[in-house]
Amino acid sequence: MLPTESTVGDYSVNTGVSMKSMGFNFIKRGVIVPALLAAVAVALVFGASKVLPANQQSEQTTAQAVYSARQFDSFSKLKDGDYIGKLVFSDGLEKPVTFDETVGDTLVLDKGSADVWKPGAVVIKGSGSNSQLGELRHLKKGDSFTFDISGIGTYEYKITSVKSGIRADDISALAAKNGKKKTLYLCRSYNDFSSAGKTKLYTLYTAQQTGGGNG
Repeated sequence: MLPTESTVGDYSVNTGVSMKSMGFNFIKRGVIVPALLAAVAVALVFGASKVLPANQQSEQTTAQAVYSARQFDSFSKLKDGDYIGKLVFSDGLEKPVTFDETVGDTLVLDKGSADVWKPGAVVIKGSGSNSQLGELRHLKKGDSFTFDISGIGTYEYKITSVKSGIRADDISALAAKNGKKKTLYLCRSYNDFSSAGKTKLYTLYTAQQTGGGNG
């Protein structure tokens, strides 16, 4: 059947769809759409490559940016989860410290701890996992480390004793009895599987402040 007069110019065949329209649809579906999808995929991959490194940066260099941080001149003015600073060990290992509750895998400074620039006891706790204190099993008497406190200063410590099998109540009692010495108790927890209730015990690293900060 011959095409009607209205469709001769576009060379349609009884469908009302012109060859020009069909050609555009073919180009759109076969070229433009795949190109757009490819562009989106490239953008997503590029975006991920920009974001992931920031998320995977060491917790030591991004602590203030990742955790809640505020200026303070006393631990008593901090809120739960606030960033305090980091412990830095002689082998280059660094562990961030937050106030009263852990944020991710941070170590925790007990709420009752004395300000390190004043006489009294500072208690910092962490689990035995490698993300917290597991990597510090090698610490021994005589080893040194620093406590870098954000916006205040760096304080130096030397370990004077290492004892295992310590209960949380014993740590609290030691801290309460601490006199005028500037003492830091670093407590690595582990489970006592010999007890029916899998009691949590601690390896206690007692360290005396030897310098830094305000002395």
